[in-house]
Amino acid sequence: MQEVSLEQWSKCLAVLDFKEIKRYCKQLDITEENLSVCSRLQLSLADWLSHLGIFTDAVILELLRTFYPCIEGLSDDLEDKDEIPVFTLAICDSRWVSCSNRENFFDAENFEDVTELPDYGVTHIMCDVTQLYRRMHHRLAKIQGTPSTEAEHA
Repeated sequence: MQEVSLEQWSKCLAVLDFKEIKRYCKQLDITEENLSVCSRLQLSLADWLSHLGIFTDAVILELLRTFYPCIEGLSDDLEDKDEIPVFTLAICDSRWVSCSNRENFFDAENFEDVTELPDYGVTHIMCDVTQLYRRMHHRLAKIQGTPSTEAEHA
């Protein structure tokens, strides 16, 4: 997997500016040189969550911290894959968040896990995180003027 700097990765993101990205890096203990796959996933999700406009920066940080074990697991799968893993993040009714390999929901208002929703979830926003990551690598290849290969996507 090729080395990627924070400056390079920041050019792939759609919403966050470099100042905001650096702030997320500081809060998440992400180093600026040679971003790990996990760090790239975290920043990509911060950008995606920011674009939704339903969460504050504090909530986004808490979501990234809460889901860190899941994101780290996906990064391991992406690095050691025989096949492309499936990983989605779901937001229910703009409040409860979960992902593919997590049993509980995270209540983004009260910052706590809940085993079930208090009512029927009506509105669901889904992010295919694996495809989000592949999109970022496609953008990176375009920016760098290099061919986008399947290996770089994952």
